[in-house]
Amino acid sequence: MAKYRYRIIADKLRQDIENGVYPPGVSIPSTRELAEKHGVSQLTAIRALALLAQRDILIRRPGHNYCVAQNFESTVAQPQFLTLLFRHISNKGWESYGNDIISGITMEGVKACYSTYLSAAATRAYWFNTMDFSSVVSEAHQLAGQNKGFVADYFVPDDLLQQLVEETHLPVVIVGRESKVPRVKSVVLSISPACYTMLNTLKRLKYDAFVCCGPYQMERYEYQQLDLFYKELAAAEKNVRILKEFINLSWSEQVSEINQALKEFSHSRICFITSHDIVARKIFEFLEQQNISVPEQVGVVGFYGTRQATEHSPVLTCLAAAPEKLGQYAAQLAISGESPIATHKIPMTFNFGETI
Repeated sequence: MAKYRYRIIADKLRQDIENGVYPPGVSIPSTRELAEKHGVSQLTAIRALALLAQRDILIRRPGHNYCVAQNFESTVAQPQFLTLLFRHISNKGWESYGNDIISGITMEGVKACYSTYLSAAATRAYWFNTMDFSSVVSEAHQLAGQNKGFVADYFVPDDLLQQLVEETHLPVVIVGRESKVPRVKSVVLSISPACYTMLNTLKRLKYDAFVCCGPYQMERYEYQQLDLFYKELAAAEKNVRILKEFINLSWSEQVSEINQALKEFSHSRICFITSHDIVARKIFEFLEQQNISVPEQVGVVGFYGTRQATEHSPVLTCLAAAPEKLGQYAAQLAISGESPIATHKIPMTFNFGETI
């Protein structure tokens, strides 16, 4: 059934009001103006205004035209977003790994019709090394009406996460480490199955000595697990050398450690297992400079499967993960809200390359 003309006019007026053409308290066109605009009688225009007044959208002020009710709330959808508590976005080296996580969050957000907001306050707190996150809480309150939740990088401390949960009542998900805050969900990399797949492969290839270049940033879940694997490897195998602080050494000190390991296991088939692709690539380049052939004489394994592993020759053998999946899963948890599982584990894979 076709709508009466006055209802058509009322619908168009309401749409204009919702779109902010006529904000609360502002007068709308007179019945004469409406009648002329829509080619109807003033009586029809009056019926349209009366209908909106019955619905408390308009009010009639004595001696004046109708105006939009002060308490009218627009039903136009406000842009909704997830707030990202990440350090930064960069195009340099391994830092692009974080970009890929953010990309995964953004892609998942788009699917759910949400955008993402990179918290400027959190970025400043990290890079100026103040670790004073009070400005982040203030920012969170300002954005509360449109914010659907928080996705945080592993560096964000639990006390801030606790405060965000208590004060905003929004979902909070942290990527890269486990949180002790009860209502905060974690998305981490599970590395154990891939580690033992790697070890079995190395042993089939007759590797019998393992130099483990230690993990750093031990607050991260994957490095805690890698450290545990190194300890289990040392307990089970005879020829294992763990260089726990390798990543923090100067290059000359790293070279000294590499040479010492090569000398110690000179009668064995050695594999260097590293905590990052960049470390693996540096070791490979050093071995090549020393005329030590990889993998014929010595093997090298990386960690993460970044461009350092896949876009240079030879392709590194590595433990790998798709960082976009971490971001996508974290965004899903933030958007969907509650989950009975505190820590969600994304498995890494063993990628067989050209360096073992």
